This record gives sequence, C-alpha cells and structure tokens, in this order.
Amino acid sequence: MTKRSVSNMRLEEARLNAGFKKMADAVRRFDWHPQTYASHENGQTRRIPDQAAMAYGKAYNVNPAWLKNLSDIRVLPNESTVAPDGEKINVDELEPHQARALGAVMAGMKAEAWQITSDMMTGLTFMPGDVVNVDLAARPKPRDVVLAESSRIPIFRQYVPTGLWSFHMSGQNPTIPMERAQIKGVVVFKLSI
Repeated sequence: MTKRSVSNMRLEEARLNAGFKKMADAVRRFDWHPQTYASHENGQTRRIPDQAAMAYGKAYNVNPAWLKNLSDIRVLPNESTVAPDGEKINVDELEPHQARALGAVMAGMKAEAWQITSDMMTGLTFMPGDVVNVDLAARPKPRDVVLAESSRIPIFRQYVPTGLWSFHMSGQNPTIPMERAQIKGVVVFKLSI
C-alpha cells in the first residue's frame, strides 16, 4: 500500500469538506482527469504539482499552499472580508491648488488619482482622505505601496514579495495570495488633505 503524504490527506479532507463524498463526483464536477486526481489523493503522487494545487484550492475554497503542506492557513480570506481601501477620483474634484499639485505629478504618466478611504495603511502614514497618484505603468519594488485588486475590490498595501506564488501586502488584512490579487500600479505621490 502506498504511504500518503500530508498533501494527499489534505486533498481528501478538502474534497470531503466541500461536500464531495466520492472522488468521481469531484472529478466530474470540475472536469479533472480521473487517474491524475486519484494519484494526487491516494498518494501515488506524493507531491501535488503547483498548478494542480491551485485548481484544487480554487474548487474546494482552500489555500493551495495549505494543500501542499506549505502553510497552516487552511482557508483563504473570504471575498467579503476584504473591504475597499480607496476610490478612484477625478483630479477636477479637488481644490484648485491640490489639482495643480497632483496634475503636475501625473503629467506624462499613465496614472490615476485615488482617495484613501480606510485606515489600513496608517502605519505607513497613509490616512483616510489622503489623495494618491498611482502610476499604472510602474513595476513594484519591495516596500513600494501598491494599488491592487482582490475580487475587484481596490486595496492599498505595501508590496513584500514572499515567494513564487504569493506576495504579502502589509496591513491588517491577511496575506493575499497572488491568484487572488492583481497589482494595478504603484503609488508615486501622496497629497495629505
């Protein structure tokens, strides 16, 4: 008998918790290759490939890193637990002196103006009401403050790469895996109001 790894057992646990009593039911529902899936759950393949773990994680609503025994965080943040951190604004809505300052920075850039609406970045001196310029063409470097989207919800965080498949954005929200968040741009200017 094949000895199963923690990953194999976690895959079975995730399937059962998702309401699929039989492997065949999950395989049919998600259109997976039956022998491949069975080998991942039964232990014939002790290490689940990254791409498969991502597919299983999405289907079973669990963290792919948890499936691979790389994390103790089983369930990813629910989409509803991530609140918007800002809203896109028109520079014309600002006071004339503020519009001039922000407009001068945005000149010649593919950029957007956003107003911070949450207190998630107070540790980095970003306060609710601050207006920021987001360069949509810039590539983030470690410690840059970025605008990202998680489930179409705008969030501002400090970018800290943690590995191939995820990055951490500091703040009170938990780590947001890369497949759940897309970086839109880098904050290059802040105007405190």
